[in-house]
Amino acid sequence: MIFWGKNNYIVLIYLSCYFCSLEDNVDMDIEMAHADNNMDVESSNEDIVQLTEAAYEDEIARFKEELKIYFNKLTKSNDTVIIYCRRETIFYSAIAYLFVLEKVELLKYNYSVKFIDEIGQDGGGLSKEYFTLFIQEIFKPERKLFYSPSGDTSGIIPMKYCSGTNPQIRNLAYKTLGIIMALMLRKSIIADVRFDPIVWKKILEIDITTEDFENIDKNYYRNLMSLKENKDLLEDSELTFVDEDGIELKTDGKNIVVDETNVDEYIDTLLKHKYSKNISEECDLIKEGLHKVIPKDMLLGKLSQSSFQKLICGESFIDIEDWKANTKYTDESYVSGGEKFTEDSQEIIWFWNVMESLTQEERSKVLYYVTGSRKPPVGGFKNLCIGNRKELFNILPDGKEKIDKLPWARTCMNRLYLSNFSSEEVLRKNLLIALEWPEKEFDIA
Repeated sequence: MIFWGKNNYIVLIYLSCYFCSLEDNVDMDIEMAHADNNMDVESSNEDIVQLTEAAYEDEIARFKEELKIYFNKLTKSNDTVIIYCRRETIFYSAIAYLFVLEKVELLKYNYSVKFIDEIGQDGGGLSKEYFTLFIQEIFKPERKLFYSPSGDTSGIIPMKYCSGTNPQIRNLAYKTLGIIMALMLRKSIIADVRFDPIVWKKILEIDITTEDFENIDKNYYRNLMSLKENKDLLEDSELTFVDEDGIELKTDGKNIVVDETNVDEYIDTLLKHKYSKNISEECDLIKEGLHKVIPKDMLLGKLSQSSFQKLICGESFIDIEDWKANTKYTDESYVSGGEKFTEDSQEIIWFWNVMESLTQEERSKVLYYVTGSRKPPVGGFKNLCIGNRKELFNILPDGKEKIDKLPWARTCMNRLYLSNFSSEEVLRKNLLIALEWPEKEFDIA
């Protein structure tokens, strides 16, 4: 249930979810109706073209400003929804929570996160972690919600429904993903959503071309293209307008032979059926969730696919020079006793030497450890934010008397704390050890 609490907070009591996997036979209507009954609140895309780097940054900046104005007008008060959750059930609790919040328009309120049985207070870091953990959970293969046709970690598309999964949970999961993506966008939190471009286009209702399918499954695409280039292969294949499962791609397709006159139509129709039409329902659910937070007319026609993707997911490449140029070394006297780093401090020189030597994946881990995001925001590190305020990456000393201590971080402030180190090698070793810690629990996160 929800009730007014002290200091004008709305407290959202944790909703227990009794299901453990998508295969569980749970009646979500009953579960959600129970939660809902206890609620008590007192109060044209075709014209978009590929943009230059500067142009899409301007496009994104305009959209973000419009979004900021919209949410400032929309937010009903300074009241805050507190989301209570347990890490081990975050996937299901998020689905239950957001279903209820959306029904009573509580998505219009501010919100914070509290992990049950943990001491952390949400200064922005816990919200980041909550959303990030859900994103990680929903893309796990065992959820049977997404897959990559090419088998790599990018080019992800929704998985076609298969028997044995709970359709109610499945549909709510896609919708919840859309809501969470929008909430992360609202708070300038980067989402590690590795959709294939066709998914982004379907969300934005941008027309999909045959060429869009090239990267989603390169071998399959090349095999189809070879039909256009090899007349003998086309004739020997004896194809008709049906897919691999015998489903007709057009009326009376089983009786329409594929030849040189219609091979382009066949390839286009087959690809769109296999990788677009078959995922339309799932993409529509993601889009429905997204529009619960960001109105359709604010989004469609305003952004290109590449701009929207970068706005949600951030930059794909971590540039150390850009990172270094947008890092500050501000003093914090209660921690450092008045001492502070400069760009010429030995530990700072060693730190950036270590960062230069790391792989992109390792750099991503460092960024996640300190900021809660695995990628820099669109436009680079100068746009790093906490909520809607700019907050650059910050490296501070962890007390001059401390030697060779493991680095630690405050994700709510984008701050990394370094002790004095006896050598660059020790700094590197301790940094990599710190990155492998499963959780960071601080008084303020």
